[in-house]
Amino acid sequence: MKRGLLGLLFFATLTISQFALAFEFNIGDVVISQNGWRGVVRGVFNDGRVSVYYSGSSAGVYIQNPATLARTYGSEGDLTVGDQVISANGWMGEIHGIYMDGQVSVYYAGSSQGRYRTNPDLLARTRGMSGGFRIGDHVLSRNGWRGVVQGIYPDGTLSVYYAGSSQGRYRQSPSQLARTRP
Repeated sequence: MKRGLLGLLFFATLTISQFALAFEFNIGDVVISQNGWRGVVRGVFNDGRVSVYYSGSSAGVYIQNPATLARTYGSEGDLTVGDQVISANGWMGEIHGIYMDGQVSVYYAGSSQGRYRTNPDLLARTRGMSGGFRIGDHVLSRNGWRGVVQGIYPDGTLSVYYAGSSQGRYRQSPSQLARTRP
């Protein structure tokens, strides 16, 4: 009797926690799959899976794990869907979605794959201000390099592009820079 009751409690707990997790999505939400397809949530199952309708060349309804889908609205930290960002390697992109684990879906127009799932801490936003510096400010590093601020990371550090550098782009604290003229 006890083993049956424990089994029932475990099943109820597992089902409830999966059910609550699945409700990150609502019926009618537009989502993006990991391969970049846009779809509409048509249903949410008790076990946490989501029914998504995709139109276009791969039209149909697919049952998916919600962890593989990004919602096309909302924010993660300082980043919001629609924000322009710059990656550590200098790719300019746009936030297209937010995953349940806090990662973001970034679309890079010039990339062969186009869309990447990325940790938001590795992206610099291309708007705002940090340590008195704005995007586009010309700066001078402590070692005498002249650069341009191109982005601001969530921790306040700056993405600075140095035209004469072998790597070109560095992540630096505003305290290590001085404003200068072009």
